Amino acid sequence: MLLWLYLLDLPEPLFMLSLRDYRQYAQNRARYIENDFSLLRLKIGELHPVHRASLGTLLRHLLRVSSHSDKNAMTVEALATRFSYTVLRTGNAVQGGVDVKVHCNDFCQIFRLISSEKLVMEDLIQLAHTLFDERPSPSPPPLVNGGVGCGVIHAGTRGRDEKVEQETT
Repeated sequence: MLLWLYLLDLPEPLFMLSLRDYRQYAQNRARYIENDFSLLRLKIGELHPVHRASLGTLLRHLLRVSSHSDKNAMTVEALATRFSYTVLRTGNAVQGGVDVKVHCNDFCQIFRLISSEKLVMEDLIQLAHTLFDERPSPSPPPLVNGGVGCGVIHAGTRGRDEKVEQETT
């Protein structure tokens, strides 16, 4: 419950698709499966690295929780139902400047949107290890300040002397 409340309190959802993307995903899921979940991979790749890492960690955790569903009754489907709103948070989806769920008069349209969100969340959980397989980056990220003052201190006097010398140059 605490994790759910934390996710609900985030100013932005961890992952979001447009309403069109949700509909297309639900209607053409078989095609996305054949294409190795290209839409999900594309949208995950567009996330900020911190958000991508957070989403990957959360989904791997939910997958691990579901692996004990015989004891905790938390199947992937149950977890997707519980967490789709907080992770995807399309309850705030805006179409033409209007919050879609708040102003939608058609119950069937709301149900289809919620079902699409749940389907995406189920796939995200089930495919957590596949979608977030960490491949080594081609080059390491640059050091802060070009590496100046970022020397590693080794055990012994020699490391401290090198650190001081590096900072003074």
